[in-house]
Amino acid sequence: MSDSYLLWNSSGGFMGNSPLFWKEDNCGYTQWIDEAKYFTSEEADKIIENCKGSHEFKKVLVSSVDKIAKRTIDIQDLK
Repeated sequence: MSDSYLLWNSSGGFMGNSPLFWKEDNCGYTQWIDEAKYFTSEEADKIIENCKGSHEFKKVLVSSVDKIAKRTIDIQDLK
């Protein structure tokens, strides 16, 4: 996974302090890294090029995100 990337929708805002990433199964966005879709560099570049003008995606290396990720929970899941 060292060469996997996330696509950050930098024009789509944030959820709290968390950036929004392209979600697995192409069904919207998520702030949760474990729900985000992983791309090859080539796949990410192609999407970025095809979406110019409508979205501003940034390619983020998964290994760099893993280094700075913090453990948290969603309040809705707290029983």
